Amino acid sequence: MEKRVTLKTVQEAITTLQSQGERISQRKIRTFLGGGNPNEINRLLKQIEAADSDGIELPAELPPTLVKALLAEVTNLVIKATESLRKEVEKTQSRESEALEDLTKSEQKVETLEKQLKEVIDEANRGRQEAEKTAAISAREIADLKNRVGPLEAERKHLIEAGERARMEAARALTRAESDCQSLEKADARARELEVQLTKMQEEKFQAERARAVAEQRSNGLEESLLELKKEAKDTIGEQKIEIQELRATNFELQKSLALAEREIEKLKFSSGLE
Repeated sequence: MEKRVTLKTVQEAITTLQSQGERISQRKIRTFLGGGNPNEINRLLKQIEAADSDGIELPAELPPTLVKALLAEVTNLVIKATESLRKEVEKTQSRESEALEDLTKSEQKVETLEKQLKEVIDEANRGRQEAEKTAAISAREIADLKNRVGPLEAERKHLIEAGERARMEAARALTRAESDCQSLEKADARARELEVQLTKMQEEKFQAERARAVAEQRSNGLEESLLELKKEAKDTIGEQKIEIQELRATNFELQKSLALAEREIEKLKFSSGLE
C-alpha cells in the first residue's frame, strides 16, 4: 500500500532538500518521504511551483472537521436540488396525464361529430329522395292535366265559335243557341277548374323543389361545419401529441438528472464517511 502524500509533507520535503542544496524532483521527494504515489507527488509539486511563480502562499490542508462540514453542506445542497428535480418530475407527469386526458376527450368529440354528420347526411338524403319523388309525381300529374286541358281548350274554342255562329243565327235557332251556351258555360267552368288544379300542382312542385334545395343547402352547411370542426380537432390533437412528446422527453431528462444526483449523493456520503 502506497504511503499517503499530502501538500504539507511535500512542502516540508522541498524545504529540507533545498536547505541541503539538492535539486527538486519527484524522485528525490519520493525518496525523502520514503514512498508515495508518484502521480500525486507530481500533482502537488506542480501546484506548489505554480503558486511560487504567482507569489501565492498555499494553505495547509483543511482540518477533517471542516472537510466533513463542507461535504455535509454540499450533500444538503444536492439533496435539495434532487427534491426540486423530483417535484418537477411529478409536475411533468401530471401535465402528461392531463394532456392524455385532453387527447382522449378530443378524439371522443370527433367521433361524436362524425356520427352527427352521418345522421344529418342520412336525413338530407331521405328529404332529397322524398322531394324528388314528390316532384316526379307532380310532373306526371301536371303532364296529365296538360293533356286533359288541351282537348278541353280546343273544345272551348270550338264552342265559342259555335256560339258566335249561333248568335248570328239566333233568330233561326234560339233553342240550339241556348243549349250551346249552356254547354259553353259548363266547358268554361270545367276549364277553370282544371286551370286551378294545374296552378295548385305547379305550386306543390315549386314547394317540393324549394324544400329539396333547403335540405341540400343545410346538408352542405353541416358538412362544411363538421369539416372545420374535424380540422380544428385534428390540429388540437396534433399539438397535444407534440406537447406529450416534449413532456416525456423532459421527464426522461429529469429522471436522468435525478439518477445522477442520487449517485452523487451516495458518493458524497461515502466520501464523508471515509473522512
